[in-house]
Amino acid sequence: MSHEHSHDDHAPQTDDNEGPPGEYEILSRAMQELLEEKGLIKAEQIQKKIEQFDEDYPNRGAKVVARAWTDPEFKARLMENGNKAVAELGISMEADHLIAVENTP
Repeated sequence: MSHEHSHDDHAPQTDDNEGPPGEYEILSRAMQELLEEKGLIKAEQIQKKIEQFDEDYPNRGAKVVARAWTDPEFKARLMENGNKAVAELGISMEADHLIAVENTP
């Protein structure tokens, strides 16, 4: 595979650990390089999506908890079927299976 562009302009993630990259990191980098070489995606698009995910992700759990505290009907639906309940809030669990439990004394 020809490699005619440099990746030196990409800042590494701040949470990168020391040591060699893992299997998934290697696969991810290879996939990104291939998609960029084919002109299907730009590095800026990937970076923007990562930043968007980092910004939105921590708020998802808080949104669910706040709704469960203030809406007993939502809480009941959440306890019955977590994935279906959070979908009402626009949260997709994709392949994960969410099980909600109540924190009681």
